[in-house]
Amino acid sequence: MTPNDEILEYFLEIARKRQHKLILDKDISPIDEIKIAFNGYAENPLTGMFDDEDSESYMTLINEDSGIKDYTFPEKINFINYEEFTDTICIYAWYEVKSKKWFFGDNLRLAVNIPFSEKTFTKVLQALKKRYFIKKRDA
Repeated sequence: MTPNDEILEYFLEIARKRQHKLILDKDISPIDEIKIAFNGYAENPLTGMFDDEDSESYMTLINEDSGIKDYTFPEKINFINYEEFTDTICIYAWYEVKSKKWFFGDNLRLAVNIPFSEKTFTKVLQALKKRYFIKKRDA
């Protein structure tokens, strides 16, 4: 797991614990600078349906300005239209319920039309880490 994944995991874990019911595409982020939403379950190999509740998918929207103090993620950008905005990236993560572990793909390489560099992405996450006093053992 990369340092960036560890920071994302910190916010995803808080968001996941705060929700009482999994609702698709509802912002559950614990902070205003990013958006996090439940994105569905994994495909059940027996049925072909996306109802395997042992694997949850989450989306995190990050804007290139998300690291700026007092930034609030714009309401107009959501989990459906984020690709229309050149300053926002979507990061996918999967939570395995049985193992209680998070998994991240190589999000920056998988994303299409990456709006900002990996260096900027890391800078934004480091600013959020610093702002929210994430202890070293947490991320």
